[in-house]
Amino acid sequence: MTRTFPESAAPLAPRAGTFPEHVRRFLRLVTIEHSVFALPFAYLAALAAGADWGDVALITVAMVGARTFAMAANRIIDRHIDARNPRTAGRELVTGAVSVRTAWTGAALALAVFL
Repeated sequence: MTRTFPESAAPLAPRAGTFPEHVRRFLRLVTIEHSVFALPFAYLAALAAGADWGDVALITVAMVGARTFAMAANRIIDRHIDARNPRTAGRELVTGAVSVRTAWTGAALALAVFL
């Protein structure tokens, strides 16, 4: 079966770059800024439970790790669907800005942070 991609969604070879560039691309892949949006809800629950500052720090690390893993796994699983959707055809895994291997590596690191 031959797959066709919109011109902007044709898969490319992963881009070379420095380590900080790979990290920056991965953080764009998982939309890290959305993790910050979810944190106030966790902080309110921690406040209601009487958590101390150490607990708040652990909650922050766990939430960011869990969400980063979930977003990376979702992007990896959906990359073929994203390639066919004009709205998502520019995502990093579709365009080759981030390789699947790099995405899985980042997901594994995020899962380790969460655990």
